[in-house]
Amino acid sequence: MSGEQGKAGAGDGRRSWGGAALSALLGLAFAAGALIGACERPAVADEHELPGTLGVFGPTRLGSAVYPRQEIPLHFKHSAHIAAKIACERCHVGASASTKAADNLFPRGVSCDGCHGQQHPRAADAIAQCEYCHSRASGGRVSATLQAPRPNLHFSHKAHVDRGSTCESCHGDMSKVRLATVLQLPSEASCLSCHDGLKASNRCATCHPSESGGRLVTRDFADRTAPMLVPRGPSGWGAAHDLAFVEDHRGIAKANPSLCAQCHTESQCVECHAGAVRPMRIHAGDCLTTHALDARAATQDCQSCHRAQSD
Repeated sequence: MSGEQGKAGAGDGRRSWGGAALSALLGLAFAAGALIGACERPAVADEHELPGTLGVFGPTRLGSAVYPRQEIPLHFKHSAHIAAKIACERCHVGASASTKAADNLFPRGVSCDGCHGQQHPRAADAIAQCEYCHSRASGGRVSATLQAPRPNLHFSHKAHVDRGSTCESCHGDMSKVRLATVLQLPSEASCLSCHDGLKASNRCATCHPSESGGRLVTRDFADRTAPMLVPRGPSGWGAAHDLAFVEDHRGIAKANPSLCAQCHTESQCVECHAGAVRPMRIHAGDCLTTHALDARAATQDCQSCHRAQSD
């Protein structure tokens, strides 16, 4: 091999090595970027959490401020039962006489046995087709426990039935529903179709629990991760806690302070705007007038509020 060929071969080797090194470095850079991106990427929001505002009030778990999460390990088709012309109260015994939201109106085994035969025998040697309705837990045993925590609501089925309401009035059309979930429980929008202040009371405390002084209970203090009760959408009477609320609530509070007072105390304003520990989305009341002075006095502390970014 000639000298020129040797030099060319060495150059090619260096280029190959350089290309490999560059590829490796780029791979590391992309991997690092992916890791950094993963760290900076916000966590998936609770499907019931309003963007940009509920996070102000602390973490929330899945579920509703009114209806806690349910666990119903059953195979069931409302549609099949309705097609068979089975009345709702044949399974939900006593629903029309129920006066409390906490009443357990789940079908009992004896109600199911009326059509499905004796599938809930007490004799140890009797045979039952449990899995026809019940699912199995991870350990393989049949899970028969229905968990429906008490809703945070004042509700009387009897009062509604006495005024002519049907099951469909609140729960909607069940003819195409398999297993009912919280989606089939009454929504605020459906309630307000009657509770408009004319046909029925539109006072919040009519349905939502309140304290002795009349202020609404907005948080389950036994569970600090539970979602808060907040106004939403058109039913918020202009005070819906949506994305714009943080910026707009000053005008709303001035125009209708009694609306805010249904849930909030004046001390809560101070806690958010001047408290030692306050949500980062809420600026101090005098932020605009003092920011320039504070920034000059502590130029290195900008990151206490703002995330450092570079082009």
